[in-house]
Amino acid sequence: MRCTCGAVLPEDARFCHKCGKPQYEEDIERLKAFETPVETPVAAAPPDVPKTPAHIGFRNGKAVRITLVVAAFSLFALSMIASVAPPLALPMLIAAGFVSVRIYLIRTTESLTPSGGATLGAMTWLWLYPLEAAGTVYEFFTPQGRTLLKSAFNTPELLHLLDDPQKVTVFVVAVLLVALVLGGLFAAIGGILAVRWQPRNRPSH
Repeated sequence: MRCTCGAVLPEDARFCHKCGKPQYEEDIERLKAFETPVETPVAAAPPDVPKTPAHIGFRNGKAVRITLVVAAFSLFALSMIASVAPPLALPMLIAAGFVSVRIYLIRTTESLTPSGGATLGAMTWLWLYPLEAAGTVYEFFTPQGRTLLKSAFNTPELLHLLDDPQKVTVFVVAVLLVALVLGGLFAAIGGILAVRWQPRNRPSH
């Protein structure tokens, strides 16, 4: 009996004393099974679960903080514009809504729907509105405010309006309602525009 390495083996030898090679088929198969590495299956990566965007509203802390800061700067800008170019107030509200949404997108890396952008823009205006309303009430219902109005707009129509308390009340209420709707609308438009200008590679929700 001879091994493949050339060594002469006894008839009942199961392994070569020179190279250690098994001489019987069962030993060869057993050795192959022992030497063959067991492939460990690789666990598949979990599927990407899309991030659910946070609800936009006054319960969203980030949305509240961002719109408050933008509203504070917008109030300063509006007070400057009102005395120089009042018609620019509405474009300023569009810019305020736009800036609020852009800051939110950058700070949170979330994506927004147009309705979410509109809500953020409107929230910015709703922080401004009470202050604007208080200023309007001050101008029409206090002696100091009336004096300022008369010095700025000394017209017969204004003087006649200020002399009639009932007409003044109706006029102020109408102005406040129109301001609430128009201000919220223009700020919401700014928010929608900011959403439309998102980079195309951002996921949309």
